Amino acid sequence: MYEDCDIYKTIAREVGEELYHSSELLRKDILEISKKHKAIYVNGHRGYPTYICYPVPISELASRNFVLNPKKFEKNRFEALRSNPSIPESYYSSIELKYFQYEDLPPNLSYRLKRILRKMKKLPSKNKRM
Repeated sequence: MYEDCDIYKTIAREVGEELYHSSELLRKDILEISKKHKAIYVNGHRGYPTYICYPVPISELASRNFVLNPKKFEKNRFEALRSNPSIPESYYSSIELKYFQYEDLPPNLSYRLKRILRKMKKLPSKNKRM
């Protein structure tokens, strides 16, 4: 288990883990991003944030030398699969990024993600069918 010093270190670590360490953001990058962009969603426990969502343009990430590396991602994902044969491959499934209109999102989308999307788009809450 990791002992992250704060939420910014946690975000940096999680980015690396989710991308199979094919790209990374440093804690200092996350701190700078948090000063420049307003969090659109924060949830926590006892005054400590557990979830934070910062919408950040990909161009800004690129300016911080954050570049998605699909070849390294696939290589590292394959290594994770190979080194853990007892864990089903579906556990390591990757995602495909797609653009959706808010209205086209499936009705079973998680409550937390719906709240984030509402705040991003400033859409009406509960009265609108999702």
